[in-house]
Amino acid sequence: MASLVEHGVKTVRRLAEMDFFHIERVLSRNPPFGQKIVRSLAHFPRLVLAVDIPKRDEGPKSGIIVRAILGCSNREAPVWKKTTPWVTMAAETSDGRLVFFWKGKVKSLMPTKDLVFAIEAVKGEKVFVWASCEEIAGTYVTGEVTV
Repeated sequence: MASLVEHGVKTVRRLAEMDFFHIERVLSRNPPFGQKIVRSLAHFPRLVLAVDIPKRDEGPKSGIIVRAILGCSNREAPVWKKTTPWVTMAAETSDGRLVFFWKGKVKSLMPTKDLVFAIEAVKGEKVFVWASCEEIAGTYVTGEVTV
């Protein structure tokens, strides 16, 4: 693992983007080791998340609409351990209030899904949004917006 970090590979996503021969070179392994790794990681879920505020109400305590665009950048629906993974997304304000929660299959994110929710927030408050696949480490994605 230390040799991966020395070559700038700190995430599973980065490892999945590497060519098979680079994996073999970095880990000092013989073929077909790199091809097996690339093939198995082709089905690893690659989540993407974008967060914005399409609508705001003016005032000291404003009601805002937050839009989270959650997607999966895989070419095909990911399969992990012979099942389709579940994805969980949550949104929280900077004072710790849970303002939105969503759970669904990763297939429903192909290519993207718009999740829209309304919240009451004070100007300058932040909304943190995060998503990840259940039971799969390395799929965590985050986004934030300021009211």
